Amino acid sequence: MKSIRNELGNRILFFDGGTGTVLQSLGLGAGELPETWNLTRPEEIVRLHRDYLEAGCDIIKTNTFGANSLKFPVGGALEEVIRAALEHAKTARIQAGREDSAWIALDVGPTGRLLKPMGDLDFEDAVEIFARIVSLGEKYGADLVLIETMSDSYEAKAALLAAKENTELPVFVTMIFGENGKLLTGGDVPAAVATLEGLGADAIGINCGLGPVQMKGIVKEMLEISSLPVIVNPNAGLPRSENGVTVFDVGPEEFADHMEEIALMGALVLGGCCGTAPEYLRRVTERCRKIPAGPVTDKNRTVISSYAQAVVFGGRPVIIGERINPTGKKRLKEALKNHDMEYLLEEGLKQVDSGAHVLDVNVGLPGIDEAATMTEAVQEIQGIIDLPLQIDTSDVRAMEQALRVYNGKAMVNSVNGKQEVMEQVFPLVRKYGGVVVGLALDESGIPETAGGRIAIAEKIYRTAASYGISPKDIVIDGLAMTISSDHRSALVTLETIRRIRDELGGKSILGVSNISFGLPKRENINSLFFGLAMQNGLSAAIINPNAEAMMRAYDSYCALAGLDEQCLHYVEKYSLQQEEKQPVWQETASLSRCIAKGLKDQAAAQTRQLLETRQPLDLINQELVPALDVVGQGFEKGTVFLPQLLMSADAAKASFEVIKNFLLQKGTEEEKKGTVILATVKGDIHDIGKNIVRVLLENYGYEVIDLGKDVEPEKIVDTAVEKQVALVGLSALMTTTVVNMEETIRQLRKAAPWCRIMVGGAVLTEEYAASIGADFYGKDAMASVRYAENLFSETGAEPRDRQTAINKMVHEISGILSDSDPSIYLYGSSVLNDFKLGWSDIDILVLTEKQITEEQAQMLAGLRQDMLEKEPGNPYYRSFEGGMLTLDAFLSKKADRVVYWGTSGQRITDSYVFDSFSMAELIESGVLLFGKDITSRLKLPSYDELYADVKNYYEIIRKYVQKTDRSFYSFGWMLDISRCIYTLRTGKIIPKTEAAKWALENNLCTDPEVLKTALRVRRNPLEYKDDEQIFDYAETLAEPVQRYADVLEKELEARFVKRSFCK
Repeated sequence: MKSIRNELGNRILFFDGGTGTVLQSLGLGAGELPETWNLTRPEEIVRLHRDYLEAGCDIIKTNTFGANSLKFPVGGALEEVIRAALEHAKTARIQAGREDSAWIALDVGPTGRLLKPMGDLDFEDAVEIFARIVSLGEKYGADLVLIETMSDSYEAKAALLAAKENTELPVFVTMIFGENGKLLTGGDVPAAVATLEGLGADAIGINCGLGPVQMKGIVKEMLEISSLPVIVNPNAGLPRSENGVTVFDVGPEEFADHMEEIALMGALVLGGCCGTAPEYLRRVTERCRKIPAGPVTDKNRTVISSYAQAVVFGGRPVIIGERINPTGKKRLKEALKNHDMEYLLEEGLKQVDSGAHVLDVNVGLPGIDEAATMTEAVQEIQGIIDLPLQIDTSDVRAMEQALRVYNGKAMVNSVNGKQEVMEQVFPLVRKYGGVVVGLALDESGIPETAGGRIAIAEKIYRTAASYGISPKDIVIDGLAMTISSDHRSALVTLETIRRIRDELGGKSILGVSNISFGLPKRENINSLFFGLAMQNGLSAAIINPNAEAMMRAYDSYCALAGLDEQCLHYVEKYSLQQEEKQPVWQETASLSRCIAKGLKDQAAAQTRQLLETRQPLDLINQELVPALDVVGQGFEKGTVFLPQLLMSADAAKASFEVIKNFLLQKGTEEEKKGTVILATVKGDIHDIGKNIVRVLLENYGYEVIDLGKDVEPEKIVDTAVEKQVALVGLSALMTTTVVNMEETIRQLRKAAPWCRIMVGGAVLTEEYAASIGADFYGKDAMASVRYAENLFSETGAEPRDRQTAINKMVHEISGILSDSDPSIYLYGSSVLNDFKLGWSDIDILVLTEKQITEEQAQMLAGLRQDMLEKEPGNPYYRSFEGGMLTLDAFLSKKADRVVYWGTSGQRITDSYVFDSFSMAELIESGVLLFGKDITSRLKLPSYDELYADVKNYYEIIRKYVQKTDRSFYSFGWMLDISRCIYTLRTGKIIPKTEAAKWALENNLCTDPEVLKTALRVRRNPLEYKDDEQIFDYAETLAEPVQRYADVLEKELEARFVKRSFCK
């Protein structure tokens, strides 16, 4: 069978679709690793592969997405899993009669860990993990390697290098982007494309995270810039939960519609990911098979990249900052000798602020290990600064080590026309990718004429081509020689630049300041020569961007040459230059700047110095937190990326450690804002997102209990109850493990109803999070921090206040009734995610074995008011509503003397209404707070009982809602009606908010906009409590409520007829 490389571009090829979600539908258990089915359920794996092949797929993925040594660390388990996976794929191919027309891709997913410096996984360790996988894949017969669902270009590089170094197989790579077109680590599409193309991938693309609709914009951008075939493997739309099962919102036919459009855009490899199944791919192959494949064209872009952004040569000249170079710099030499990397970072940051597009990194100094120092410098700089780097060294070992750890497609400075140098440098550029600077000199030295330099440039191009390096990845340095020794040298250099552009069609670069060596007032010569060089076609300049004269020349040239549209950049920079000031934290607070820039050592030193004159709390509130906020805001706007965010957090941590030690010496401890539990749910070993959130929360002053990954629901619940934690954060990356997230939320609601729950992960959306009962969906790490800040803020209603109120009420009630064996329950909205302060009551039911005394009754009746007086600052005491009666009277539904406390005031009465809705909520979701549990002795209400209560609700609505008032209760009627209709149709009780969503989805409400507003107010009452327009609106709702009640009346009539007929 011919290599798939030979088929790429000849026709559209089709990948298969989802694996994990299909296996889930076949019985894959929550938390069960899909890869284990290679050994335990081989027939299902073979059948799935065969179904995809029979649906028309050309490439099937092995069931090995999570097969790595982190998940299968014991003995030969990993090899056995991969061997079995490939055997099943080959068996399916034979059974489908596709031995000569289908390829088997070894599916390689992410490790689930972040690489250093953001995480704890060393780059070479990651390479080793992937090397083991791909070696086994080739050994057991894979036709190609598919590296997929990569959210970090650095991890993708590790996997791609492993495949290239350890196999001869073609390698496809697909990344997982958010709707904003960014990777988790902040990289954009151009940066990812540049990196993967440079490393030698055979095809690149996008998979997972998004449906085909959301992917189209990203695919369009990728097609415009990629010189490789583009792969598109979307999910079946966006996920949601239905009855505890994850489903997706795009069906097979609609999926095929979108994929046909993507094929016509020019994508050459189509498939599916989560939620897709053989029927989806059958429709896709039927619709797209005959679409002719568009040509794979070389976009001829000279481009370099960091992890975050790409820099393209050919428009505005590229500014390469030259300051990280020890030549003539005593302080930098000292820093290199002492491994003071923060000095290098400071030099880099200054150049960034001055307008550099790329930073040159040269650490060549006698007496140091240049390879080790260069590697350290590159890692440190790319951890803080998001610009591409130019690796500037003549030491081949240093060059290779730097290129290996570099996260992106680097610039390499340099090669020249010497055969020996080309033989050393070009293999490295070919292997690691890069744009290499070609110096116009050879064994004979530097030619005195432009023609001689052009001849060397042509030689460099020819030799590079023999190594598979395109001219687009070479930038020729025409060499600026000092005019103090040869007055015509500038003219020769300018002619060389011009001829590189006009005759060779290439890109050029210069170290501009060499032109003035040995002359006074060098900036005069440098700036004018720079302008002349740009006019003659200079593509990139190595200069000092901190030199104002050079940057004025640059900005002026761009404006004059039509490279600054409407002179916007020039006007913005120079018209406000005198008036504009830096933010106060940058201008006056060096500690804040150290934190914002991620300078750990300097942050610690500044903190120690400031503690001599300022209070610790003052430093935290006025320096640390504002600086973190500035960086966080940049992250939210997309101007700051994840590595920078985490480095700022590390700098803040260094400062906090100094403050913590200072307080301990004074005999005091740092006060925490609150406690948060974080966990990756059962069955999921991916904890990247969780770890990022942990780091940020800790630096914002929270105590974080990190339970790790693959955590059982019971452990999370037990910890929340034991520690009385107010906020729990849950993470899941895999669609197959979201069911465990939902189960964990369900258990938390029952056992720790005071807890707020935030969730995050690539497979989640805001709607999905709401559907599984979460309070908040953290789309990124900073969003989770903002939620915690709001939740625990002094002005907000804190869950811990609610739990304090519940605990104290229970303590008081149990004390008053100590001789009556009380059972105390929390139920209703108090337990479900319906509860919202400002709308709901905290419903408590107390049952006793015997009749209580008059004195006990009076104490209970006044308890709520007593607690309000004791703790007037706690807003939750006002929310209590509930009652008590004897257990016998409750079970027999007989009237008994009842103590009731609630919004109507304290009273003792002989009547008590505990309708079937309340009974069902007590049985299904009630939480025993004290005493023995008697719910096992209760029976769920019958349909007749539910029907009678719905009818009673209806009559109350008709009677009392002749007009509505300026309160949330006016909206509440709409939710009540929704739940009544749901109950009539299903015989079940669900939260009112869920019922309202259901009614809207089924178009049952006569005034859907009113119901939507009611739902918003119910979910966020505190947001609307001072909104006069909302209360004005509430006053007008009588007619919409009555119209919706008409719908309920028809439902009652229909159910009455049905019940009568059945009887």
